[in-house]
Amino acid sequence: MDKANMNIKDIAKLAGVGTTTVSRIINHTGGVKEATYKRVMEVIKEYNYVPNNSARNLKRIQSNAICVLTKGIANPAFNDMLSIIQKRSTEYGFDVMIQQIDQNEDELDTAIAQMKEKRLKGIILLGGILKNQGNKFKELNTPLVMVTSSAVENIDADQYSSITIDDRNGAYKAIKYLLDLGHKKIAVIASEVSSAAVVKLRLAGYYDALSEAGIGLEPNLIINAENFSIESGYQAFKELNENNQGEFTAVFAMADTLAIGCLRAARDAGLSLPDDLSVIGFDGLDMGKYYVPSITTVEQPFSYMAEQAIDIMSRLLDGEKNCHLMLNTEIVERESCACIRRSAQKAGGRNV
Repeated sequence: MDKANMNIKDIAKLAGVGTTTVSRIINHTGGVKEATYKRVMEVIKEYNYVPNNSARNLKRIQSNAICVLTKGIANPAFNDMLSIIQKRSTEYGFDVMIQQIDQNEDELDTAIAQMKEKRLKGIILLGGILKNQGNKFKELNTPLVMVTSSAVENIDADQYSSITIDDRNGAYKAIKYLLDLGHKKIAVIASEVSSAAVVKLRLAGYYDALSEAGIGLEPNLIINAENFSIESGYQAFKELNENNQGEFTAVFAMADTLAIGCLRAARDAGLSLPDDLSVIGFDGLDMGKYYVPSITTVEQPFSYMAEQAIDIMSRLLDGEKNCHLMLNTEIVERESCACIRRSAQKAGGRNV
């Protein structure tokens, strides 16, 4: 190999690392393990590599920013995830920018605009969906990691990375849990039913569990809340209760925020919780621990997902291929669910 004409790609190949890693070491931007640092420096010393000063100066003025685009402002879990992403980013020497996407904004359009304006190294999409209308995705020439969603249209899986959960199985677990407690009339509070891929998967899990138990679907037991806020959960339960005159003994709320609103509305309606009504949420938010009754929920591994978002982004910038992680969920038992027998034994209770 001609030492005089060596470049950063040659050093990276000899050291068995990505060019981004070599660049971090040369430009002292951090985020490299000690063993990797030593290996690269040994190659640089062995080949007497001298970085091109003009290239180094150009690198210094380039952005080292990762933009996190968030869609779903009513989800408190995103705040915790953003804190973890920011903390993890400092370990890699990344600067984090956060951009909220409004409900009616197109995620891909926003990502492309931010990339061009901020000269980003990478983009993390927290929630939302990517619709590649008109083949716009080809304009996005920076790594993309989707977190909590892998919903895309007309985009090959090898062109982006994702970290999500098995939403269908998570919902199935929730309904199976209620069925095992003896509940057969199980209502659902959802939101964005017509547009959110995650909601459709959770509805499919609901259908799976009912079908397995030989219970027919009752569309009147499914209500679409305005959004995923606590207030929307409150209003949704009021409407659900009025429309069905108490002909259900349990509610599956597709978010803990919806569950909190539902529980408050049920209490305001004079119901005893969980004797008259069992409610299970979805997410595993800390606030659910402190509500009375505390909320039984399907817990998502939000912290791990946030950590992996930055780890995967770093690997992508080092030249690794895109990847997709699907994680499991767990039922966290608290106080908001009870066996149907308690309701049946309660004098003057609801119809069962």
